[in-house]
Amino acid sequence: MSKRGYFFTLDAFVAMGIIVVGLFIVLGSYSYTPLGDLPEIMSGDILVSLSSTKVSEINSNYVRALIDNGTITNTENSVLQQLGEFYVNNQVSMGSRFMSNISSNIIPRQYGVSVSIDNFQVFNEGPKLLPGSRTVVSSKSLVFGIYNGSMWGPFPAEVSMWQ
Repeated sequence: MSKRGYFFTLDAFVAMGIIVVGLFIVLGSYSYTPLGDLPEIMSGDILVSLSSTKVSEINSNYVRALIDNGTITNTENSVLQQLGEFYVNNQVSMGSRFMSNISSNIIPRQYGVSVSIDNFQVFNEGPKLLPGSRTVVSSKSLVFGIYNGSMWGPFPAEVSMWQ
């Protein structure tokens, strides 16, 4: 009688060992794959944040100075709308400095980013786009607004990122 109990216990341990080894093989065969290229994900996120963040929400001395001296008249504009307003008023260099001040803390240095409005590049920063670099243009949107009582736009806005 005692030998039968011993063999059933041994069989149970062997079966558990086979199941554990099988689980390690099955679960170990799945490898981690990222959701997508980081620049592609980041360019979409940057475009969303530019179109949803209001100028009044930006904590920057430079932006505060632009508001105080009257260069920025509507603080309820989104950052993308303000870039469009700079573009419409032929103040592209002001828009580039504005965007450079905002983006210094949100874009890693190893990535290059370009923001274009109506196929005109209003901001370009980071490493140069070399022929071997991979450009990811995954984010486009429309930008429009009101300046001095008249509507401007809609213009296509595009964010490009590369590494």
